[in-house]
Amino acid sequence: MNYIINNKTSGVASYNKSYLWVLLTYDRLYNLNKPASYYFKEPEATQIAKLGIDYPIADSFNTILNDSFKKLLNDGADTGFINAIADNNVYNWKPKTPTRLFHGDADPLVFYFNSVNAVTAMKKLSAADVELITISGGTHSTSIDDYLLGTLTFFTATK
Repeated sequence: MNYIINNKTSGVASYNKSYLWVLLTYDRLYNLNKPASYYFKEPEATQIAKLGIDYPIADSFNTILNDSFKKLLNDGADTGFINAIADNNVYNWKPKTPTRLFHGDADPLVFYFNSVNAVTAMKKLSAADVELITISGGTHSTSIDDYLLGTLTFFTATK
């Protein structure tokens, strides 16, 4: 989330739909109950309040976010939202079985550094058999074949 709010993203509307879905879902599930105008600049706030994730965003996601919301996150002051993000940390655990992560290093949707951070955290917790398989130049969509074939090979070789 820190990266998405502070850096230029691809501006692909379907990717932004995912980011928007996550943000709105955290707001709802964690009972943050903030209006769209808390998170978004106008005219996006009004349109997102009306259309939700069906509002098409074809610009870098960070450009539609309110500067005040970004500042609160960067300063650690929006503890409700920050706690929601922390509650959804999916990489700081120690796998008990051999684990392979496949990730394209040019993925504009789920950024490659997420997998690097995950493997680093797992190894720091003494995970015995964890590896990141980097798909050179791979994007979110172009990496799928390498991921599927690599996963199949991994599971058939370890049975």
